[in-house]
Amino acid sequence: MENKNLLLKYKKSSNKILVGIDIGGTLAKIAIVNHKNENKIEKLFESYSYIHKIETGDYILHLLFFPTSDFENEGIIFLKKINEIYEIKQIQATGGGAHKYEQIIKKFLKVEFIKHDELISLVNGYIFINDYGFIYKIQNFNERIEVPSSDLEYPHITVNIGSGVSILKVSSPSTKDIQRVGGTIMGGGTLIGLSKLLFGNDDYNEIINLAQKGNYHNIDLCNEDLYGKISKKNSSQPEIPISSFGKVYNYVSDKKKSYEKEDIAVSLLNMICLHITQIASLAAKKYNINNIYFYGNFTRASFAISLLNKATLTWNKNLKVRFNILDGFLGSIGTLVEKKNN
Repeated sequence: MENKNLLLKYKKSSNKILVGIDIGGTLAKIAIVNHKNENKIEKLFESYSYIHKIETGDYILHLLFFPTSDFENEGIIFLKKINEIYEIKQIQATGGGAHKYEQIIKKFLKVEFIKHDELISLVNGYIFINDYGFIYKIQNFNERIEVPSSDLEYPHITVNIGSGVSILKVSSPSTKDIQRVGGTIMGGGTLIGLSKLLFGNDDYNEIINLAQKGNYHNIDLCNEDLYGKISKKNSSQPEIPISSFGKVYNYVSDKKKSYEKEDIAVSLLNMICLHITQIASLAAKKYNINNIYFYGNFTRASFAISLLNKATLTWNKNLKVRFNILDGFLGSIGTLVEKKNN
């Protein structure tokens, strides 16, 4: 299937390559479109990890990322290498870093730098990519089930989890029907920042791996801690802690007491997932919407996705929860989508 929207800018341009960048607080995501016949850059892509390659008719969409902290060096060096092969005339950009790095990119690449609204780019990106079958649901905690493109319904709630979180109500494919209805400062940046403070690790993948091995009951205060295990028979929400890190305060003065970093990691992750999904489910309830879609680089880890899915259904078991395989790349893809504000 070939979606014409993505290719309009390419066909209008005399350039042989299109570049879209979404520079967030943690990661800089890059989307590149080139014609199949213009394959001189293929070997360059092979030297980078975590790349998605999607064929759209006669065109190829490449996706890759760099840590934002390294973007000024590694990211710009990568773009300069592409520029040596095909002259980049324009860069479409979104995210907070689009403002921060604008002058640096212009200086080193001598390109026209076009900024796009972050939330509109996100929605344009996932509406476009929906035609290629990347949306899925979770079954039995961690089993992914692909859903058809017709599964994307309006209106729906979109939850974009990056360093922070934005919650949108999307009433139609029109950019006029995208409304930010909430958000929270507790997102991926919170997880990484607190993990670094509490057990000295600031690598997202390593934090997730630790969390998978942990048990939040060793740190969080739960129903059974106050009422005994029998309370589970009478509790409608036995999995939600009464207090995240609630057991720790009893041991503040006990220097012999220590906590495993695995338990700290899963407690942090669970706390953030519960917080985000509660706000999202309340937004869905307020607007009488049953469909929630999660996006952002936070959702690139299977364990985090499973916790988000479980937490959302804990607040409201009737919600339809969906995720996207391309998670954090949707904003950069969206900058390349030609769409009218109709």
